[in-house]
Amino acid sequence: MKKSKGLFWLKVFAYVLGFPVLMAYTVYQSMFVIYDSNVGTDNTTYMPYVFAGLLVMVVIWLLYLLVALITGMITKRRKTARSAYIGTTVLVIASVILTTGVWFALDKYLPPILSSATSNTIHYSDLEEDYADRAYLHSEMLHDFIEMNIANARLDPAKAETYRSEGYQNEDVQKLIKESFQSIDNDAYRNWPGPLINLADGSRLTIPVLIHLLFDERAAPSKPFTNYVGEGRGEENKDAPIKWAILDMQQDVMSLDLNLNDLLGDLTGIVMFVSEGYFTEDYTGTIPIDDIMASLATALADENVLGAPIYIDMKLINAETGVIQIKLVPNSETRGVFDYKRMAWFDSNYLIVAIISIFPLRNAFYIFGVFVAISSLAIGIIRKSQYVGKGRSLKGAFSGSKGIPIPAQSTASGYGTTSYRPQVVDDSPYMRSYYASIDDYNSRNSQ
Repeated sequence: MKKSKGLFWLKVFAYVLGFPVLMAYTVYQSMFVIYDSNVGTDNTTYMPYVFAGLLVMVVIWLLYLLVALITGMITKRRKTARSAYIGTTVLVIASVILTTGVWFALDKYLPPILSSATSNTIHYSDLEEDYADRAYLHSEMLHDFIEMNIANARLDPAKAETYRSEGYQNEDVQKLIKESFQSIDNDAYRNWPGPLINLADGSRLTIPVLIHLLFDERAAPSKPFTNYVGEGRGEENKDAPIKWAILDMQQDVMSLDLNLNDLLGDLTGIVMFVSEGYFTEDYTGTIPIDDIMASLATALADENVLGAPIYIDMKLINAETGVIQIKLVPNSETRGVFDYKRMAWFDSNYLIVAIISIFPLRNAFYIFGVFVAISSLAIGIIRKSQYVGKGRSLKGAFSGSKGIPIPAQSTASGYGTTSYRPQVVDDSPYMRSYYASIDDYNSRNSQ
């Protein structure tokens, strides 16, 4: 009795060192994702997506538990070495499939899903180490998006606290995210002819590419940009499609430091800006700086020149040398959107958060998968000792070794008798039937 209890608790201990440890690690690491994706809101804003990893873990644990219970019941009922060995093998294989196998499956099937959801702007490898930081980034993006659109009244300022509290759970916020991305995706990214838009990132944005992206003719916008009354749009056309400039695709302020004394010396007589009274081909007089800046600002703000307005901000750096700083400011923030790359992330924010939430489980499989397999093997060995009993072996379950009744050599009459009964009697229904059949055979043929 004491031995049976001891084996029971030893089996429980072996089980705890397997899947429960893996689950505890996953829950602990998932708390960082849940917290970081919830910054600035009063609830779990991405529910249920942020719990995707934990839900997958529970399903896998239930499958493992089901296999463990079935193999344990079969071993306990049959009490044979063969059932113990088969049960152990099945449990170990199941543990490997449900940990290492799932890990390999995640690494195979999640990367294309992630690439498709983010227009190839987030790579699977980017999330392997900094998934918690990525969750925090997406939480900040949601907060900033809500604040930008409360400021420009695309979201009702009277409901500001509701938007901040509910986050992505709010239907108005979800709708505005979807419509904003559709506008910048259809009427900006997909609106530029040819492959040049793919060169508009970082060092690939050369002067010839920039000129084409600024001045090439594009199709008229078609997607509604809802509830926006900025840039001269009134109530009557607040939902009309809107044009985008190349700077809106990057959301970066372009900053240039210019020495006007040197610049104007080079430009005298050839500057071709068209403005009332200045910048004709034969003009060689002194060009007022204020007029240059005013004409440049007017041209950039005219959507007929660049397709969409770009605003200019000037700051005098050094009055003596004539150095000024010019900043070209896109419309992104005032319109309540991010650059195209982040809007692509943002449109699939819920899916990205769900994928991020799976990474703690993936890492747990990587670290603890082998421990689950060892734990499963230990459980199988303990079951054999607990249910099969002493002296039983796999060899004895399948062969004619000691412990299994074997008919004796045939007698002169041609019939045999049972040479001995097993020292350790197997009381299973199968073996009782086997013993009875031999006894019946011998009794009938001895008459």
